[in-house]
Amino acid sequence: FRGWAVYCTAPTSSDLPPLSSKTYLYHLNEFTKRYDSGEFHSVSKETSFHGLIVLVGLVKSKMDTLAQAISKELKCTKIVHDINDVTDKDVLLSTHRTGGGLLCIAAIEEGVGSVRKLARDHEDAIHVIKLDDDDRISLCGDDKQRLQKITGMAVAWKKVKCKLSLELPRQAADQIDLEATVEYLEANDVAKAAIDKLKASSGDTNLDERPGLIVFFPSMPGTGKSSLCHELTNESLGMGIDRRLLVKEGDQIKGQFYKIVTKEVLNNPASVVIVDKNVPPASFSSIHNLSIGSRSFALPVIFSGMEDTSIGQHTYPFTLKHLAVCISRVLKRDANSHKGKLDSGTKNACLVVVKFYCFYRNLTVERLMSKLRSIGCSQCEELTIPFFAKQEYASEIPGDLQSALEDAVLLQTRRDMKSKEKCGLQDQIEIEARVRSSVKNHQHYIDSLTPALEDAKRQFVTGVARAIATLPEDVSDDTQPSDAKSIKIVSLDFALEDVNSAVQSLESTVPEIKDYFVQREAHRGNDENDKTLSRHITSLHCTYAHASEVSQSSMVSTFEHLIGKTHEAKMTAFLYNEDVAAIELQMAKSGTVPTPVNEFAHITLWCREGVEAYQSNELPSKLEEGEAKCVKFDEPVDICGTFSFWFNE
Repeated sequence: FRGWAVYCTAPTSSDLPPLSSKTYLYHLNEFTKRYDSGEFHSVSKETSFHGLIVLVGLVKSKMDTLAQAISKELKCTKIVHDINDVTDKDVLLSTHRTGGGLLCIAAIEEGVGSVRKLARDHEDAIHVIKLDDDDRISLCGDDKQRLQKITGMAVAWKKVKCKLSLELPRQAADQIDLEATVEYLEANDVAKAAIDKLKASSGDTNLDERPGLIVFFPSMPGTGKSSLCHELTNESLGMGIDRRLLVKEGDQIKGQFYKIVTKEVLNNPASVVIVDKNVPPASFSSIHNLSIGSRSFALPVIFSGMEDTSIGQHTYPFTLKHLAVCISRVLKRDANSHKGKLDSGTKNACLVVVKFYCFYRNLTVERLMSKLRSIGCSQCEELTIPFFAKQEYASEIPGDLQSALEDAVLLQTRRDMKSKEKCGLQDQIEIEARVRSSVKNHQHYIDSLTPALEDAKRQFVTGVARAIATLPEDVSDDTQPSDAKSIKIVSLDFALEDVNSAVQSLESTVPEIKDYFVQREAHRGNDENDKTLSRHITSLHCTYAHASEVSQSSMVSTFEHLIGKTHEAKMTAFLYNEDVAAIELQMAKSGTVPTPVNEFAHITLWCREGVEAYQSNELPSKLEEGEAKCVKFDEPVDICGTFSFWFNE
């Protein structure tokens, strides 16, 4: 059963559909075959190998059985057949209890480039087993150029920097079956010595089984994150020297922030990571994946005074007083002084902060907290930091300041909804100037709202220290961070503007489609999650797997390696009726990307009140029955999406 669990959380063959009640037997047959060959044995920190083994020989196909036998002897959890598929993260995970040993089969002629690249940072995790290659002359025949190439590459393989370099007799790969190969490894003196050295080498690895801590801020610019994180030390947080403190500032890291941070966290097990970066709801899945991959608990830092705030037809968890303070703090920064280029010298500084405020659109305080719990934050009670001075918070916000901020939020909402009404460049310039003027006029009032920085810093340090002190010594089944995870769907997410552009091109040539959306223009701005309203869907996506059809473990194993990566598609047709409208998609073919569970790959655009978005799946059958219409694009329109997990709240 543990082996089955390992199978369910490992990348599966793209030839198989995602694991579900309908595809269970296909996966059971695949698992049984691979388990018998030595894969997917449960990871035991006492007996399992940890690290990467590269088995090198002349012909890959002749090493398959040997690889399975070595995997069985060392209880590795995964066999890979292409060294180019092995990433930094794979090597790091192979040294962790969560990952387990990784064995890769490589041909001498493939070269050492990929292994050398991995060895730059992971030399102590890499073990090379070279199969005797005396047979290379018969392999090459009269091809002297190939023989010379293989001979040179064989020398290069011997020089690869690694923790351990071993050789096995050619006969190790010549046994008749898996059982005979295992017997050979246990009986042959050279082979047995090699296996024993690998076991001893892995035994030298000191696995830190303690969970780490990820501290993050679901906030917006100007809340004071960097001030709270400034000059934090192990001593101030009550940590010993056995844990690493990593303060990662978003504005300081060039490149893909979470990818870079994940690598550093995996290099430092049980570390305490302070994510000094705004983490809006769209990035919650990145925090979740980081905490799961590093076996860490997630601690959200919440700023006090949050209340459900209605502006127009939408609700926000932050008040306008929060927004006023944040804008004020940004404008107090000297021009060109901020690393993230957001200060008084930024022409649209106020609207940038407003844009972050709008990332929380249609989230009540309760719903925001529910989202945080759904990504694995239930192990640590959220840390609340004082944002307002108690005696001043009750005072009313000045009318003109409130009006300016509300109008700025409404303008940003129109921009997000791709409305053409009063949100052009000149409108943005005017509202930026108006907000700046109003904030300046009420600077004394805004300054009086917040407490001294020292008070907030003291509570922040105390709260983080308390969370560290209460971390368990090990991650048991009851406290595993992933227990709180509940994936709702796997989706390929698309930018609203890309899809809208394609629809607008159809409207210009098909009057019926233009009339369809003109009649529904009043529905723009309605909460896409409120089924009591007719609404335009703004979180545009194509569902690849749904929790009602695919198990949690299968969604993780099949799609986790794709999260955050892009994939191409083509928009081919517009299907619609009086209940729902959608764009039909044709997905690009890829060996590493499975096909969507639904036969009708599509993006839902609009739903009538009382209609669920999933009912767009019925459009093709409705079309056949004459209860829907279809307009084909003259030419398919290319579009690129990004894979993500959507979590239950």
